[in-house]
Amino acid sequence: MMGTESQPGIIPQAVDQIFHHIRSQGGEDGEYLLRLSYLEIYNEAIRDLLNPDQTGLKVLEHPKRGAYVYVLLSLSDSQTEDYVVPR
Repeated sequence: MMGTESQPGIIPQAVDQIFHHIRSQGGEDGEYLLRLSYLEIYNEAIRDLLNPDQTGLKVLEHPKRGAYVYVLLSLSDSQTEDYVVPR
């Protein structure tokens, strides 16, 4: 999913595409917040792929915000530099 520097995976490409779209729309003047989570659901087990040591994750539902995974690691836009491949 992460790929290599010469062949980036889907995660770096997706984050790069989001920032590219913001820049192409004149987004340098605005303020944006990007939060990134990465999880795997397999055989009814949920794994946080950004924090593999985390166990016992559960899907919960908020009446207004909808479904979410409790204690899933979320990186903010300032931390996503590690996941972005420069153009």
